[in-house]
Amino acid sequence: MSVHTGTAARRVEDIPGVYKYCDDWCEFCRVTARCTSHRVRQAWEARRRRDSAFDADDSIAFTREVAAAAGETTPGLDALMAGDPKGEYQPVPADEGLCLLASQYAVGAGFLLTRAGWRPPASGTFGRSPGPQDVLAWYHQFLAMRATRALVAAARADRGIPGERDDAEGSAKIALVGIDRSRAALARLTDGRHANICRHLDGMLESLAAGLEARIPGARAFVRIGLDAPVV
Repeated sequence: MSVHTGTAARRVEDIPGVYKYCDDWCEFCRVTARCTSHRVRQAWEARRRRDSAFDADDSIAFTREVAAAAGETTPGLDALMAGDPKGEYQPVPADEGLCLLASQYAVGAGFLLTRAGWRPPASGTFGRSPGPQDVLAWYHQFLAMRATRALVAAARADRGIPGERDDAEGSAKIALVGIDRSRAALARLTDGRHANICRHLDGMLESLAAGLEARIPGARAFVRIGLDAPVV
């Protein structure tokens, strides 16, 4: 069931678009007080505690509400929800291998977490610094989604569509940040009984990072205002 909280306007102290290229891990973010998305998310979370669980329809509605609060639209989401009839939001064939690699990593990391007996915190929040398994759990599906978004945006940028180069670089930047953190987490697990799969997953991430950097050369240097550079 979709939940509607009403759209709140972006406040002047909010950092424009800071949420677009973050990892959505609000619990460990230093700029939540200036994030439009976080404010909308808090309202949704409060409603969820009184109502039903967050579902796919809610996720779509939430994304649209955040965009509306920031005075933006969601053309990509709208096209995908309509089945992308013009094929405007698909990776080009040359990038499909990287998309597949990202998806395969997500499956492999999920397998590792299951084998290791990882469980999310009962409260829904960590209340502490996340451990290596927590980091893997947070990023494994996130990486697949963000890498694919970056590659789709890169393909659209190659066709001269305005604004897509920034989206490609920003999306690839947060994917690379997640890759770096996931590889650091895997390094902390390689002495355990799942060492072989940890090394295999690390190799997949190394290849994914190299592929993203080659496809989107400006990704590492992309500056996310409020995250990579402070805002006064």
